[in-house]
Amino acid sequence: MRLILLTIGTKSQQALELLNWGYSHFTAVTEALAGQFVSKPSVRFRKHKELEIVTGDHLRVLINENQQAKTTTVVNIKDSVEASVKKGQETC
Repeated sequence: MRLILLTIGTKSQQALELLNWGYSHFTAVTEALAGQFVSKPSVRFRKHKELEIVTGDHLRVLINENQQAKTTTVVNIKDSVEASVKKGQETC
């Protein structure tokens, strides 16, 4: 996790305390790895009726550590995709 802090006219000690607070209260969680299967929607107007959707990159989210157990991941993908779709094309 990387935090960037921009302060104007603030003492270094106060800026350091703010960064330390951020690191102690938040964490980066990997929800999906690159290439991980997500969904298999149907494809209209194509011989092959299904399309396998995978993540293009790692999906990481920054969450409050107190809320980590209450956090869920929801994937919103269309029920069907219209052809033509090429390998590597973003669909959503």
